[in-house]
Amino acid sequence: MNKITSDKPRLPGEPSPQKPTDHPLSAAHARLYDKWGIYQDSTSEFYTTFKYSRISGIGKEAGVTRRDPTTVLRINGVYYVWYTMRK
Repeated sequence: MNKITSDKPRLPGEPSPQKPTDHPLSAAHARLYDKWGIYQDSTSEFYTTFKYSRISGIGKEAGVTRRDPTTVLRINGVYYVWYTMRK
């Protein structure tokens, strides 16, 4: 786990490094602090890391944005990723 050096988030929208006590937390927000931690908790079932590399075969489509990728699936030696397509 990364060392926390400040009580302020590093980026906009990032959770506070310390569990907030000045307001009620949702169950999910409380679990973030109580069970998983906010910095790369590898014991969380939602934790993952990515290695970025160039790929081919997808192709660009004018006016199409691919977002919200699924996990990469390997089926019979072929890799698949599904995206939300926004036009």
